[in-house]
Amino acid sequence: MKALALAALLHAAAPSQTYQATVVRVVDGDSVIVSVPAWAATPFGTMSVRISGIDTPESRKPPAKCKAEVALGKTASAYAKTLVQPGAPVMLTLKGWDKYFRLDGALTLPDGRDWGSVMLAGGYAAPYDGGAKTSWCRKVPAPPVRPAPAN
Repeated sequence: MKALALAALLHAAAPSQTYQATVVRVVDGDSVIVSVPAWAATPFGTMSVRISGIDTPESRKPPAKCKAEVALGKTASAYAKTLVQPGAPVMLTLKGWDKYFRLDGALTLPDGRDWGSVMLAGGYAAPYDGGAKTSWCRKVPAPPVRPAPAN
């Protein structure tokens, strides 16, 4: 039933529609939980969003494929948590569903930067188009975590 209601909500909200949202929690480098006031009267006022266009390493094994990926994933997650704090206002632009039926979207940070672009520029993410994912087991270590510079 919840899935049908979500499908109806997203059908009414066309892809590329943008909503004001508030960060509830940064899950990892490419996932964040947000509260969307426009959806407050639905069961989906708070939603997990998969950041569109990027892939970051997993921070637990499984699903990480090796210890190196776990280390890279923890670093990417720590960096992502420097981008926004819980309670921060963001803009969520819907992109649709990913192949695992998760809500796919872009987040604009409070300072106007795009989350995915910041993660890519920092070396914490790889471009992702929904196909095969990057193998993180042969990647060089990610840069040390430092606060993301504001524009």
